[in-house]
Amino acid sequence: IGSVYFHATLSFLGQMLDELAILWVLMCALAMWFPRRYLPRIFRRDRSRFKAAVGIISGVTTCLAFVKPAINNISLMTLGIPCTALLIAELKRCENIRVYKLGLLAGFWWALALLCWISDNLFCELWSAFNFPYLHCVWHILICLAAYLGCVCFAYFDAVSEIPEQGPVIKFWPSEKWAFIGVPYVSLLFAENKSQLKVT
Repeated sequence: IGSVYFHATLSFLGQMLDELAILWVLMCALAMWFPRRYLPRIFRRDRSRFKAAVGIISGVTTCLAFVKPAINNISLMTLGIPCTALLIAELKRCENIRVYKLGLLAGFWWALALLCWISDNLFCELWSAFNFPYLHCVWHILICLAAYLGCVCFAYFDAVSEIPEQGPVIKFWPSEKWAFIGVPYVSLLFAENKSQLKVT
């Protein structure tokens, strides 16, 4: 909604709604799914401390964004580096070929989105001369795909690490026949059995 509002009005408020929404989604994902084994010792036993630290950093970045809006591009692109490095590290550990392919697909969309963003920023006048001002739109679509696939991968990695006994798997909606064309999500194979045991 913020992105639509910004691109329809090109207002400062719209820019903040657009960019800060992306920042907060990334920071929430980082707080929820950052692997416990990579956390500093102070945060390993209690993830809520890590979440609080991420929340404080997000709050400070949000305030700075209103003072110096140019910081948004820097902070958002800077967050892409550790996210990509973390995805690569987790994929190296991953033995599930389906998740590995999904991670590669997320990385591919991310690289293509980044290429569109850079090309749009550096060669905007050139693309406009060819009557093709759509790279920024393509950037939004590709980064949305990459972010969603990345979130699914990290949710899977977190489930495998934190609750392996519930049998996390990647499934595709609307059907498994639509693998890598459909919408991926994490499913827990043994979650229903466990919840039934708790009730009785």
